Amino acid sequence: MTDHVSLSDLLDRADQATDASALLRDEARMLIAITRGLLDERRALVLGLDQIAGQTRIVMQYAALAR
Repeated sequence: MTDHVSLSDLLDRADQATDASALLRDEARMLIAITRGLLDERRALVLGLDQIAGQTRIVMQYAALAR
């Protein structure tokens, strides 16, 4: 037994698929933007940690000289 689907139903399904595809594309763009933001934050944290490490080395050198 075969089900018959009207052209109108097929067009409605195609519209729904197009809408769903657009939503997924928008979600993907949003996730990409969030990921880029997180990468920028990570870079800033790494730079900050590098600065802290450099300052710690300087303090340790002064402490060694003070002995």
